[in-house]
Amino acid sequence: MSAFNVLITDVQCLNCRRQYSGRIQFKYGNAAFLQYHIGDTVKWGRNNIGNSDFKKVNVYGIAEADSCPLCDSDKIIEEFDIFIEDNVIIRITPMESIGLYLEGGSSEYVVMEMQIVPLFFRV
Repeated sequence: MSAFNVLITDVQCLNCRRQYSGRIQFKYGNAAFLQYHIGDTVKWGRNNIGNSDFKKVNVYGIAEADSCPLCDSDKIIEEFDIFIEDNVIIRITPMESIGLYLEGGSSEYVVMEMQIVPLFFRV
């Protein structure tokens, strides 16, 4: 099993409709079992997945729990899109399509916008 990070954030149970503190695993940045919250800056280091130069990235996230800790229902959201802009975790949403990661990305993340770097030429 390879290393991953964890995003701790409120998620909603599809059964009881209450929110609970969920743990969402993802592989982006320094994959070293680091813990994050919405608004945190992704850390980079020795076990990097992705690139700190990407401007906007969607990252595949998967819930650690397989049931709601409040009502014990297995009707929970299991997969998420994690939105990262300029290395800051902006928000999450329930995953729209796994195909985005399988067809357009690395299976762990997909670059939505590259950083624009100005080029200067000598004449």
